[in-house]
This record gives sequence, structure tokens and C-alpha cells, in this order.
Amino acid sequence: MPAEFSPADLVRIMRDIAARTSDGSEITRQLREPARRLALNKAWLEPRFFARDEVQGFTIYPLHEEPDHSLSVVVASLLPGRALPPHDHRVWAMQIGMEGYETNVAWRRTDDRSRPGYAKIEEVGRTVFGPGDIVSFLPDDIHSVLNESDQLALSLNLYGRSYGYTHASRFDPVAMTESPLIPG
Repeated sequence: MPAEFSPADLVRIMRDIAARTSDGSEITRQLREPARRLALNKAWLEPRFFARDEVQGFTIYPLHEEPDHSLSVVVASLLPGRALPPHDHRVWAMQIGMEGYETNVAWRRTDDRSRPGYAKIEEVGRTVFGPGDIVSFLPDDIHSVLNESDQLALSLNLYGRSYGYTHASRFDPVAMTESPLIPG
């Protein structure tokens, strides 16, 4: 029987692909099947991923980050009825469903970016995703995440650079503001 596919196996593949190309679209295309394989393999899941942070509503569990902060892999947990605000990543990223269902909301920025701290965004689509489903992002993509279900949602998230080092932005569509995204 073949050995289970592990987070270390995915990291090895990520390194190989990133060594061959810096094109975020190509990287996410090549990572689709290995990332889906890991997300659907329950053997490596740990009980901590299912812990509930009722105050914050979500938790990020780092699995891997290169010493230079590139090629980050995390598991994200989002409680029922909770949401993450609109934000970008400023790097290629992927979100793969593992447990439960989330709604990924795509946004488009419509202002000319000339006023610091000001951003006008509009919703342009929604995708419900669950186990094995994948949503990919390029550096300028803006999205938010909602858990509209009654169960915990887990996703495997891959980044071309750790979210704490990308200088990503958080957006408020009502106040029309852009501010630094501070990881929780």
C-alpha cells in the first residue's frame, strides 16, 4: 500500500514548481491536484484543527513556512455564522475545502487608487465550496469568506509568501476604506 500523501509531500512539490516558474497562474494550476489530494486525505488532520475560538471566530494553524517567508501552508478554521472581511493577498494563493462549506465572495476594486486609505469595491460573484473544491487568487484579487452553514469549515490555504509578510490590505465596502491586513 502506498504511503499517505502528507503536508511535507505538498511542500516538496510547491518548492519544485516555484523553482521552475514565478507565474502565479501557472503555479496554482500545477498545484491544483496535489493540493486537492492533501485536502481530501484525512490521515494527517489533527484534533487542534477542530478547536473552536468563539471570540475570534476563526483560527489559522501554520503547517509550513520557508525561512524567507515564502511558500506558506496553513489550515484555516471558520466557525458557523462567521466571516472574514474583504482582503487581498498581494501574492498568488489557493484555498482548498477540507471540511464543511464556505462561501467565497469575489470583489472588484473600482476606484483609481489615487487616495491613500480609500477604496471602492463591489461584489462580483459568490462561490460555495466544500471538500476538494479550490479557489485560486492572484495578487490583486480581493475576496471575503463566509461560513453560512451550521458546521465548522476547514480549508487548506497555500500562499506564495506568508500572509504576515505580504503587506496585504483589508477593505471595508461600506466605509470605502483600505487598511493593512493584520493577521489574527
